[in-house]
Amino acid sequence: MKMKTFARGIVSVVSVVPRERKPVKFIKQMPLATRQRSDREAIWGDFCAVGDDLRNARKRYDETESPLR
Repeated sequence: MKMKTFARGIVSVVSVVPRERKPVKFIKQMPLATRQRSDREAIWGDFCAVGDDLRNARKRYDETESPLR
């Protein structure tokens, strides 16, 4: 066993700081979308999606028969 390897092993056990990781290979970076939404468009789209989800949930809730009603 080399002294350098032994020292790294001891330090990784004793130290609270994690070891440096080697860069990950074989992962392709995905290209960014050609048209980015502005913050205003993104927030409005999310707001509309949440509204649609709430509307659908309310509709499903109203359709179910509840013994507590």
